[in-house]
Amino acid sequence: MSPRTAARLAWGLWILFWACVGVGLYVENLNPADEEPLSDKLALLIAFGSFSTVGAVVISRRPNHAIGWVFSAVGLGAVIGSASGAYAEYSVITEPGSLPAGLAAAWLQSWTWYPTLGLAIIFLPLLFPSGGLPSPRWRPVLWLAVAAIAIESASSFQDS
Repeated sequence: MSPRTAARLAWGLWILFWACVGVGLYVENLNPADEEPLSDKLALLIAFGSFSTVGAVVISRRPNHAIGWVFSAVGLGAVIGSASGAYAEYSVITEPGSLPAGLAAAWLQSWTWYPTLGLAIIFLPLLFPSGGLPSPRWRPVLWLAVAAIAIESASSFQDS
């Protein structure tokens, strides 16, 4: 992929992140007030917005560096999970049947957190700072992490 294409894709993912934030906040405001304080929501928005922004900056400067793609995926995964959860709550609980695909949104929200957290907790430390594994001996750790995330995500399919 050319650097120009990667930069466009990176900033497109960043725009998608903020569009999902907007949709999520709009739909969340349609739901009855929840117990989560505004300060917690703001902290999460800043944290995952930072992931998305750092990812876009790194990808636009070094498109072959895996860290930028992981940062972008963490930010996007978090906001997709959150927005689909708010959508599902409104569509299934608050106003049943008012929006299409409420159960699909609930299904999406039920498993997106596993890959998002796996990328943030396992892959970022494993790939930082070079964007690659420290040595080939770490390959089994990488594949074990991929398998664990896949199994946990698949098990959530059965629960939903």
